[in-house]
Amino acid sequence: MPFFISSNLEILEEKKIFEFQKKFGIILSKKQNSKQRFTIIQNSLKNKMNFVEIFSKFNKDEVLSFVFLISQFGDVSSEEIPIEYSYFKSNPFVLEWKEKHFTIPFEIFEYLAHEKIFKEQNYLFSLISYLPIKEKKSWMKWLNIISEGESEKEMNLEIYNQCRILQKQFEGKSYLTEEEFSIEKLWIQGSNQYLDWYYKGISNFYYSLQELSKIEKDPFFYRIIQEIKSGKFILKKNKVNFGEKDSFKLVSTVEGKTVQFREKLFFWEERNSNGSLFQSS
Repeated sequence: MPFFISSNLEILEEKKIFEFQKKFGIILSKKQNSKQRFTIIQNSLKNKMNFVEIFSKFNKDEVLSFVFLISQFGDVSSEEIPIEYSYFKSNPFVLEWKEKHFTIPFEIFEYLAHEKIFKEQNYLFSLISYLPIKEKKSWMKWLNIISEGESEKEMNLEIYNQCRILQKQFEGKSYLTEEEFSIEKLWIQGSNQYLDWYYKGISNFYYSLQELSKIEKDPFFYRIIQEIKSGKFILKKNKVNFGEKDSFKLVSTVEGKTVQFREKLFFWEERNSNGSLFQSS
């Protein structure tokens, strides 16, 4: 699972830190605090690492490998993936943090999340960033994630991490085939009290689904609710004209349609009483 380099230098090998710094033209030191390191990385991304320009220079194998890495929630071991998707060496957005282990650091995920291509193609990591904060908090509560004191970018990573865990069981399959659809296509207004709370603005979407999941008896709808919980489908804002009220639809995510190859679980991917390596400050 991706992690913040800025607060986790200690898990990287020295030569890997050096290679990362060389690609970005920066100097990271353990004497700097995590906020300073985060700012240094972000400034380099904004000023030196134009994604469209860099991406346009990738060859076919590099493009496919990068897209595959993102579909694997940004972290793979070359021992567990097809060799044709292992061309990462020349990609500055990918860090080999350990021999044969490649990741997209979460500072970079935060940066790429706002690139138009990832939002338009419905990548989960991107659309999480655009969710209303109230929906994120409701989703986190449903996922049993403690969110008090966490910044919004940390919330994004926590949700993303749990989605990877939950999606593993589905093997990229879904009961729904549509790429996008209105919420009312599943739950017509007036037919379900929990979703009516959402339609009337009384509650958030993810809170309504959490409550519905407790009593839903129909196997089909229960499965769909679990798929939404796992991020196989996510809320995305509809295009509206000026002055119109915001409205949302459900869209199928790229990550949600992909079989997850990695079996290995790293220690920071499980929350514990001592906190989490996800923290950026």
